[in-house]
Amino acid sequence: MDELTKALLPLPLDERDDARRMNLDAVPTSPEALGLTLKLAEDLRSADVTEPHKKPTAPYRRAVGAILCDLLRNKLECLGGWGYRSMRSNDFSGQTVGYTTTAQIILSMEAMGLLEHVRGHQQRGADGTVAWSMASRFRGSDQLFDLCASLRIRPDNWEDHFDIPTVKPADAQLPCSVVLRGTKATYAGKKGRAPSLPLDLNDPRTKAEVDRIDRLNAFISSHKIEPLGHVTFRRMFLLGDDPSFSWNKGGRLNSLGADNYQMAKKEKRRELMIDGEPTTEIDIHACNLTIFYGLYGKTLPTRDDIYEVEGIPREVVKKWINMTLGHVRFHRSWPLSIAMELGYETVAKLQSVYPIKMVRAKVIQSLPLLSSWPNSRYGWPDLQYKESCVILRTMETLAYEHGVVCLPVHDSVIVPRSKETLAREVLEESFKAEVGILPRLKSER
Repeated sequence: MDELTKALLPLPLDERDDARRMNLDAVPTSPEALGLTLKLAEDLRSADVTEPHKKPTAPYRRAVGAILCDLLRNKLECLGGWGYRSMRSNDFSGQTVGYTTTAQIILSMEAMGLLEHVRGHQQRGADGTVAWSMASRFRGSDQLFDLCASLRIRPDNWEDHFDIPTVKPADAQLPCSVVLRGTKATYAGKKGRAPSLPLDLNDPRTKAEVDRIDRLNAFISSHKIEPLGHVTFRRMFLLGDDPSFSWNKGGRLNSLGADNYQMAKKEKRRELMIDGEPTTEIDIHACNLTIFYGLYGKTLPTRDDIYEVEGIPREVVKKWINMTLGHVRFHRSWPLSIAMELGYETVAKLQSVYPIKMVRAKVIQSLPLLSSWPNSRYGWPDLQYKESCVILRTMETLAYEHGVVCLPVHDSVIVPRSKETLAREVLEESFKAEVGILPRLKSER
């Protein structure tokens, strides 16, 4: 048993998955919450052996309040009460709380028995790419919640004591609506995060891409989206330093804002309302696989379920196809993340039941075009770009020709329920225009 698996044994898989992102954006507002935050900040600063006599600054108190609110929300909203948060310093860029302060507070809270902390993990494959990762998990202790309860602050009434400041496009300077990232840098055989590249806003093509998303953001900002968050959209292009780049790699639209709807699970997204109307989410079945076939002028087999392969469970087939189309070649072994998502504690256990070579052979027999994937002239950035073009064309057609808000979730769209039939027609037409074949669609309310 490897060290990563050992480290995860105290945290059951269902509790690990049912965790909410800790945005660290709340501020205490009630007298009780303000008093508790100040008391905690003073106690934590005293427990900090590096600076025990330093008084808590305003940023320090702000971070204490934000962490406290997130721990209360975790207790209320998640199985096991866990929340997750990346503790990489660059993931705190642009946040109202800083990395160093947050890290100090977490260490002190852990030392005082106020917080449980399962540190993040990352596992790389033989080729150096990240095969599996888990952000750090945090959970408040009974001691912390007893302290809160003594001041009548409970998980179920956190909204009476804390506020989440909202940022609207008209109220603040928003980031550029287009982001360009480069190729992932390699250090000692391992790939790191792709760097952001500068944009030349005087370049006509760059300006056209920015203006396009700005126009769409302006349309959507005049409509009410609730209860999940959304501030604005930003389109992210990839491999901007590749010689073949021509604004044709990646391109997905990402929703910005605390607790934005794209980060929510599908069950939670069903609560989404657009201008007070319930919504429907329309999925493109096997989207990347359909795009791959369409780029070669082919259509998928006509069976009811494209993931149906004799002798292999549907979820295993789907995982293999999705991980293959998100990589540059066939995997030589199962990633640990896939094994755990399928309910196996280790790669070896999954491999013993469904050897990856056997799964690959049977899936390719069922879907022969996949045999060409490692040598294909198309890669995952091309499939993602085509997907983004389909979604963006759908959003623009619905917005400018029909006045309908359409919210993307990568390979699906969310629309007001009364516009479901119209949206399906537009999505089909957009897919056919961009890819050359019709997709299979599925609606969920």
